[in-house]
Amino acid sequence: MATGPAPRGWSRQFLAGNHELMMLGFLKKPKANLAWLDFGGTETLFSYGLKASEIEHIRRDPARSASLLKSYVPEEHIAFLEGLDTGLAYPGLLLVHAGIRPGTPIAEQSDLDLTRIKGEFLDSDVDHGMIVIHGHSIVKFPEVRPNRIAIDTGAYATGVLTALRLAPGQRPAFLQTGAGRAA
Repeated sequence: MATGPAPRGWSRQFLAGNHELMMLGFLKKPKANLAWLDFGGTETLFSYGLKASEIEHIRRDPARSASLLKSYVPEEHIAFLEGLDTGLAYPGLLLVHAGIRPGTPIAEQSDLDLTRIKGEFLDSDVDHGMIVIHGHSIVKFPEVRPNRIAIDTGAYATGVLTALRLAPGQRPAFLQTGAGRAA
């Protein structure tokens, strides 16, 4: 989470991805959303200070874990997650975590489409009426296609974090850092 105000003349926009939505589901209904623990949840709970024994207790008795979770995860973090959008539209662009369901109007896309879709979106050459900027599906190098731009270079596994700079009238510019690579 960003700290401090955005630089002067800038604003910050944060988007939810599948892991953020999974975390919210887990915090609201641990028993129904235990799978999150195997998809980054355990590491996230460690980062909040939970011990391995406490996480094991949550796995054994998730229904009685709500108060334990609330004692570690600050309300302002939960409020931040709850306030995240799953998509951000600009003229000719849509920024999402994973992609969109091809052929489905943007207004009818579900949060699951925007945060989890893979093959159907990645394999599509359909004109979406805008360029979709996305992550979620790891690529070795950023991909620029007529209908989408993929920027997820798997920072958690590769150490390479990629950002995209877009400016009217200019080609997309990629910024990378980590693992000895800069572009």
